[in-house]
Amino acid sequence: MTTRNYRDPLALVGRTDSDDTILSLVDVFSFVRPFIKSTAESYTTSGRAAHETVKFTGASPQTLTIHSDPTDGQRITVKRRGAGSVTISGAIDGGTSVVVGSGAAVNLVYIDDSVGEWAVV
Repeated sequence: MTTRNYRDPLALVGRTDSDDTILSLVDVFSFVRPFIKSTAESYTTSGRAAHETVKFTGASPQTLTIHSDPTDGQRITVKRRGAGSVTISGAIDGGTSVVVGSGAAVNLVYIDDSVGEWAVV
């Protein structure tokens, strides 16, 4: 019999149908660990985890669309691992998008609800 640690959101990584389960556990138990998604396609953040990490692995251009209703202190980390360009789309530092450089990582933090935009840190 296999024993799983259901309180660890990373215990179920690798099963594509487990994303919702992981997000629910992260949300319910307020885990410090981020929700980690690896994808070769464009992706929209869920907004249901305090910290989402998205790794882009595709060879063609991809877009990360930031969810529309963030809460104070939410964080998104974006890592470009593939050859395809990655554009982060949303209200970021007074603009509407940020391009992630080759092999680079971008950290976004939604600091203050009154400002209404994400900040690159």
